[in-house]
Amino acid sequence: MFQKNKIIILIVALLGAAGAFFYRPQQTYAAGFSGMTFYHRFLINCWGDSMTAGQGGNGVTYPRVLKELTGFPVNNFGVSGETTYEIVDRSAEYGDQSGDIMIIEMGDNGTWRNMDDLIKQYQNMLDEADCSNYIIISSTDDPNDTDQIWGESGYEPGMRDTWYEAALKDAFGEHVVTARKYLIENGLSINGLDETDEDRERAEKGLISLQLRNYWIDNTHLNGYGYRAQAHAVYEKGIELGYWFANGGDVTSDGWIVVEDDVIQADYTGMALNEYGWWYFKDGVLDENYTGMAVNEYGWWYFNNGYLDMNYTGMAVNEYGWWYFNNGYLDMNYTGMAVNEYGWWYFDNGYLDMNYTGMAVNEYGWWYFNNGYLDMNYTGMAVNEYGWWYFNNGYLDMNYTGMAVNEYSWWYFNNGYLDMNYTGMAVNEYGWWYFNNGYLDMNYTGIASNEYGSWYYRNGNIAYDYSGTVADTYSGKIYTVQNGLVIA
Repeated sequence: MFQKNKIIILIVALLGAAGAFFYRPQQTYAAGFSGMTFYHRFLINCWGDSMTAGQGGNGVTYPRVLKELTGFPVNNFGVSGETTYEIVDRSAEYGDQSGDIMIIEMGDNGTWRNMDDLIKQYQNMLDEADCSNYIIISSTDDPNDTDQIWGESGYEPGMRDTWYEAALKDAFGEHVVTARKYLIENGLSINGLDETDEDRERAEKGLISLQLRNYWIDNTHLNGYGYRAQAHAVYEKGIELGYWFANGGDVTSDGWIVVEDDVIQADYTGMALNEYGWWYFKDGVLDENYTGMAVNEYGWWYFNNGYLDMNYTGMAVNEYGWWYFNNGYLDMNYTGMAVNEYGWWYFDNGYLDMNYTGMAVNEYGWWYFNNGYLDMNYTGMAVNEYGWWYFNNGYLDMNYTGMAVNEYSWWYFNNGYLDMNYTGMAVNEYGWWYFNNGYLDMNYTGIASNEYGSWYYRNGNIAYDYSGTVADTYSGKIYTVQNGLVIA
């Protein structure tokens, strides 16, 4: 079951349709996550100007695509033509975003004096929102354009960081997406577009492919392909920062999920572990109604309402049959009885043995099993390594003294145990019989006694039809018999 260290991730229960996404404890994950943690769906707030609004994308915006990729709720707070100061003010008016993720792309419309001023505005925006989970998207303008982003015309940095990109990285480190370089390297392949000679020439100069731009507008805005690629850049950065996991779109509501190497395992069925214990998943969802068996590399385990029940001792079933569990673990060494709502059953090395007929013991005594099931209607003999015993309605009757029969003959029992030392008489509904060393001696003809007198036996049974004299073969004594009873 536990393939490739699949791990359980906790996500909070759905808080209700109206306000479900407005409680967001801050939680992030290391890149390449394969571990156990508490995972929340965040509210993503995308702040910016026309690039965020999606101008030129013919309806495609990076926030919309990001929502598809993450499965998280996304707000597009992009407004065309806004300056950095206007964006910062709008964010401040929105208020607290401490439990959200902020994606910020601004600066193309100016109003900042220098890079220090721009960085200060970014930082003020984050501070006002009290947000520590954020991503900053650097400009996708062409570096050889004549606006203040690059500061000079004819500049061709190739795949090196420009001074603008380097300054953002120095200020915000791993939180920065260098969108220009990402689109050059990945934009065409993400959209299934073939690279042309022109694309390669532009890439060498550090320019984004025209297949990703709405060049009818300018050298800033992207088309639908470009915005889609930009969404992937943000999506991958979010995985790197631990804000979400890959295939997050498979998760439609908050809940428990299984993750492997930053990828949500939407089809996973089996066991998973967190700090609270082991849990059972079906099709990637915690199944809190599941009661039954599950397996990992350590063996089979018993789950009760989705949780591994280490206190459970009893039976459980899967497609291979019924099994015996001891303290939540399948006990392959157990041989004995177990009970469920249908009765008591016999287990051999942890497996329900439907072929077993014989004795088994529990804290209440010994019992008789027929084809693996406790037979409460059985009255007769059964054997174990200690000898033969007498059962009455499925239970070993240690008070029984008398006869019992099996396929071999009739036998004499004393206090529930076959007495191989007994020689004498015993009675059943068919009459009195003679036993020799615990065995009904159908060949015995002679005298035997009980508390009612001495009797004449013929072929192991009292001869009530005989009256006369009998010579004892062993003693030579002559007995007078009347209707089988010795009278002299």
